[in-house]
Amino acid sequence: MSNLKRLVALAWKNVKTYAWMNVKMCFTFACLAFLVCLFTVYNFALNERREELIRGSVSANYAYCESEIGAELSDMGATIASENTILAYDYSEATASLYGKGSKIITSSFVTLQVSGTTFNAYEDESLGAYAAEGETFFHEYDLIELKQNFRLESFLSAGNMPVSKNELLIGEPVLNAYGLKAEDVLGKEITASLKNLLPFGNPRTLFTARVTGIICEEYYSLMGHDLLGLRPALLFHAESDLFAANAVEYFLYHLENWPEEDTAVAWQEHFANFDYVGASLVDWIDSLNNVQVLASNLYIIIGSSLLVGLVLTIFLMIDKYIKVFSRSGGILLTHGMRRGHLYILLLIQLLILCLIAIPIALVLTAAGYSIINFLVEWATHVSMGLSIARILGMLAIGIASVVAIALLFFVYAALFKLRRRTVKEFLTVEID
Repeated sequence: MSNLKRLVALAWKNVKTYAWMNVKMCFTFACLAFLVCLFTVYNFALNERREELIRGSVSANYAYCESEIGAELSDMGATIASENTILAYDYSEATASLYGKGSKIITSSFVTLQVSGTTFNAYEDESLGAYAAEGETFFHEYDLIELKQNFRLESFLSAGNMPVSKNELLIGEPVLNAYGLKAEDVLGKEITASLKNLLPFGNPRTLFTARVTGIICEEYYSLMGHDLLGLRPALLFHAESDLFAANAVEYFLYHLENWPEEDTAVAWQEHFANFDYVGASLVDWIDSLNNVQVLASNLYIIIGSSLLVGLVLTIFLMIDKYIKVFSRSGGILLTHGMRRGHLYILLLIQLLILCLIAIPIALVLTAAGYSIINFLVEWATHVSMGLSIARILGMLAIGIASVVAIALLFFVYAALFKLRRRTVKEFLTVEID
């Protein structure tokens, strides 16, 4: 232990004696580590962020149509992951009979809800799109992926269960909010929805009576595929509900495995009648993310490789002088009785001291470089990578590993190829340029 302490003290003295040479070596180590660290972490962060953003929008990657077009859609470039059918209630007949003009969709301002003998009018206007589907087929795995990604939720229902009989339904939290109701006010109870009669003494028209078995969580309606675009089930019935025996529209749903090109999505919209690809507004943004990733990868390969080669050559050229200086000092130490093995340990300790100095420099350079590149990418694409604790720790780990690896390669090269076969005389007579 005492020998090790003496060697550490001697190594530190040597570092200070040749301070300027060691500063240059240290800075070169740090720059090389910075280069490896920056591009590795940033490429990983960019790919991670891209996947995160896509997962956060994946619920919109579906299309629906009033006719079955699966084969033709595939022929036009769609990669269909799954397909199923749902029913959408058409309010046209009911609204035409009461108001003289039909409308396929209505809002809560035209409808009253009756719960346990009490009638409720809406305080806010909320779409009352009514749909029917078999079991949980209306909720796709893409919806769950985005729900987990954006809201850390594991279920579409904030309370209750799926309907299992034809006189049961789910109701969305936004609908309850519009009427000033809470889940406990309706869960397990029968509700009756009626169209208001605009005449002073006219009777309302009953739309349906059904028992509420579950509440669709409010977060579901913030998903990209069910927000302002796409299918928004305010009321979700069992597939055999009597409401859909007439006045129902059948939709064929196609969830896509991959995001299409923008031109392809436009072609679908123009080709098919009564068709909607919900993710149409996102494909250009997804394409931009892909382009940023390709650009970053190319920069990493071209610029990163060039700088890496340049720094490695710089270190290689510096090694020769560093070893010559160390050899002269080593020769003196060997003449005073130092063992050759201790001389190698002294060299290793000196390099480790350089590592300890280079690591924080590399981390500062990496953080600065990461911030600058992130600012430029966000300015150009509005995509921010962020700087999480995990990424900081990743930088720290890669930075330390890079610097230590460089130092160890330096040591192995010096010990095996430059110092191992030298005599004490050769150590003492080495010429320093």
